[in-house]
Amino acid sequence: MLRAILSLLILLSSTLAFANDLDKAWEALNRNDRKAALQYLQKAKQDPAAALDAILTEAFLQTFEAREREIPGFFNLLDKMGADKNAYLFALWFKGSVAGEYTKKKKHQMDLLLKLINDPSYNGSIRSAAHYVKAMHHVFSNEPAKAREEWGRMGALFNWQLAGPFENISGTGFHTKHGPLESPGANSKFTGLNNIEVGWFTPPRMNNEGWIFPGSHIRENTAVVYAQTFVYSPGDVKALVNVGGSGSLKVWVNDALVISESKGRVTELDCYKNYCTLNQGYNRVLVQLGSDDNSFSNFIVRLTDENFHPIKDLKTTSEAQPYKKSTSAAPAVSLKHFAEDFFEKKVAAKPNALINYLLLSQVYLRNEKTNEARQVLEKALALAPDNSLIRFELIQCLMKAGNRPLMLQEIERIKEKDPKCLLTLQLDLQQQMEEEKYEDAAARLEEIVAGFGKTAYSAEMNTKLLANMGKYEELLKTAEQNFYDYPGHQGFLQMMFRIKKEALKDAKGALEVYEKYLDSSFHINIVRALLDEYSEQGLADKQLDLLNKMNTEQGYDPKFSSEIANFYFAKKNYAKALEYAEASLKLAPYESGYWSDLAAIYEQMNNKPAAINSYKKAIYYNRTNYDAYKKLAMLEQKPDTYKLLPQTDIYDLVKKAPAKDEEHNFIYLIDEKSVIIYGEGASEEYVTYAVKLYNQKAIDNWKEITLPQNWTQSLMVEKAEVIKPNGSKVPAERNDADVVFTNLEPGDAIYVRYRLQNYSSGRMGREFWDKFMFEAFQPTGIARYCIIAPKNFKFNTKITGGSGTLNPVVKEVQGFKMYTWEMKDIKPLEDEPLMPGLADLSAVLHVSTLNTWSEVAEWYSSVAYQDHGDDFELNNAYQEIFAGKKGLNDLEKARLIYNYIVRNIQYSSVPFRQSGLVPQPLSKIITTRL
Repeated sequence: MLRAILSLLILLSSTLAFANDLDKAWEALNRNDRKAALQYLQKAKQDPAAALDAILTEAFLQTFEAREREIPGFFNLLDKMGADKNAYLFALWFKGSVAGEYTKKKKHQMDLLLKLINDPSYNGSIRSAAHYVKAMHHVFSNEPAKAREEWGRMGALFNWQLAGPFENISGTGFHTKHGPLESPGANSKFTGLNNIEVGWFTPPRMNNEGWIFPGSHIRENTAVVYAQTFVYSPGDVKALVNVGGSGSLKVWVNDALVISESKGRVTELDCYKNYCTLNQGYNRVLVQLGSDDNSFSNFIVRLTDENFHPIKDLKTTSEAQPYKKSTSAAPAVSLKHFAEDFFEKKVAAKPNALINYLLLSQVYLRNEKTNEARQVLEKALALAPDNSLIRFELIQCLMKAGNRPLMLQEIERIKEKDPKCLLTLQLDLQQQMEEEKYEDAAARLEEIVAGFGKTAYSAEMNTKLLANMGKYEELLKTAEQNFYDYPGHQGFLQMMFRIKKEALKDAKGALEVYEKYLDSSFHINIVRALLDEYSEQGLADKQLDLLNKMNTEQGYDPKFSSEIANFYFAKKNYAKALEYAEASLKLAPYESGYWSDLAAIYEQMNNKPAAINSYKKAIYYNRTNYDAYKKLAMLEQKPDTYKLLPQTDIYDLVKKAPAKDEEHNFIYLIDEKSVIIYGEGASEEYVTYAVKLYNQKAIDNWKEITLPQNWTQSLMVEKAEVIKPNGSKVPAERNDADVVFTNLEPGDAIYVRYRLQNYSSGRMGREFWDKFMFEAFQPTGIARYCIIAPKNFKFNTKITGGSGTLNPVVKEVQGFKMYTWEMKDIKPLEDEPLMPGLADLSAVLHVSTLNTWSEVAEWYSSVAYQDHGDDFELNNAYQEIFAGKKGLNDLEKARLIYNYIVRNIQYSSVPFRQSGLVPQPLSKIITTRL
């Protein structure tokens, strides 16, 4: 009996010692003594009760110090945890000690993936993710066939039809009915973005990588697209619809909404889930995906049982099939993710165990729930405010949320409280490099290597230092060594290529650097670089072989067939060029550029009707394809439209201008603006003016000008010159829109003519509005405004100010109507103190295709829309303003909000920080107080 009691006491003391080791590890982390923490963690791992938390903590410590590697015993420990192991794997998935990032896998990572794939005790979501990571390993190993096998085992739905693009200004397309839900038939037609007609189409190839990328086929970065597939089930089945994606999402099963997520997050597979019933026979699955300035929007749908294993014997087809519509009206609220549920309960049960806060934050961040992650991490920091491990994770969270001001604050705090951590040392090194303090930077780099070992990062910074310090011989040796030490590192690979090509003049050897890499590895950037090099060296056969290889492996992306078409076009093999151009259009039928390519091929094949039809298609799908307009006019034997504009001999005007004018500093010989409207949303503006200068004051006014241009316009300057009294011409100096007239003298004239092409898109991009002032404070010889537009083009005009009437001369020219408003020999307006502005006095022509201000208001309500459903800063501000205040009327609420803004927010207008129209996100306003 005594021996048993003694054994129990020894066991208890041992357990307490191990438990204390884990506590001591966290105490050390809280004071940023990570060396001591690691020693305690190694001891704590010996205790079965503390081992898991010790290993988990070590995984985060590895990430913080940028040296992630296998943690022995972790996977064996997972096996003993039952269903909980799925949540832990999900939280740690991208750690180097677990599955790691999407690249070639290390041995321990591949062993884990194989274990997960073959062990049915792990849930189907984890196993599906394992197939995907293994597939990406094969992609980066240049083993595409093996990758396709893994993608096919993920349990994702394939065989999709697509429809779109549809308008999605500021995400408002999420709430709009566009038509595809109500019309699944193959012949259905809808009004898409920019009023183009779109319908359902099935690309002959899709990526089928589990995740579907509609952007390969509908090439709009800001749009709503739809995808539908028809799923055959041999019987009635209750199923989980599991969805992930990049963008806002809605999912219907048999036309019943089962998933609805307005926030455009980037999520993992199976992020959103809800139950549905699959009927015997065919079932329609419809996805609405909204992207906002995202060229990589994607989605994945899996139909599974409750453990996320794919339901067996389902088949899919993209062809529309008869299906029984659902009468269910269940709420389209996603079920909580299994890992979220698990760690939320862990945090609640053990509020002082900081590791659970970190794990929960990782779960949230994997599905871009940055507000939830931030709340969890700030609760953890309330318990351990100086813990850099936690603060580092908060920085990652703020970076993902795009909250730069708070991220910089957190970085500064770490630099102050933890000056010897890797992050601080790296930031110091970067600053010293930017300030060109290279000796200090070299010392800091030595400190990093001494403390954390040599890594690809330190090797890369060393090469930059050597280059900046002009140590070129040492740089060449170091670069070559890095190439062998870190095989597959793109930076070192590209550096070796440049050394071979430029320093050693070994063009063949340079090619071999990339070619050998692609024997056993893959990266699209290297493929692109090699294609460019083949073209530059005139190795047409190799260039074509590589293009064909890429088209075979990734032919769902039309850019490869398009490049092959261009290759054959350059070789004048128009039959082959036509074959591949048509292939591109089958993959992306609404892409204007591909229609232009097809037209050019038909043109060279002397198939004029087909070329004309293709250019018209190019214009229809992109109203601002000005090159297509010009080529179409040539094919139809019509003059270029700008030649229809009024022609004035500017040099003759200058020659006949008065040599002197004692009353005025300068006069406008001509002030002219002409607009060519090709159709809805497409217009070119031609601006011409000539000014005679009479004295130094005029020269001071006109010696330098900036031509007006915004980011939706392209500028081409046709004339910018000084005309001397003897008729000689001196070109101005110019940098983009900035023009400087040199060597100006009284009596000179300046002559400017430029063209603006407008590329606005969206709802208001289809409209046109403008104004033109005919009178000025100086005399004007000719003031003219001209519009050339299609005969049926409707617009409104109004003249304000001035005296008398000003009516246009209207005539038909080459199928267009030309409207010309003109005044001649215009006397100057008299300039008086405190008088109204010129726009209020001059005769001003206003032109607009808009009919009412309500059209503008409707558009702006879309532009200004923001989804504030889970805005962290807004929720905090709300609590600050209204905490404890109840029963307020609207005026009292408004007063509280007003006072909050006055106390906290300053007005700021700096062009690089904001749009002139789109409001800044509220979270940014509250954070920056601007």
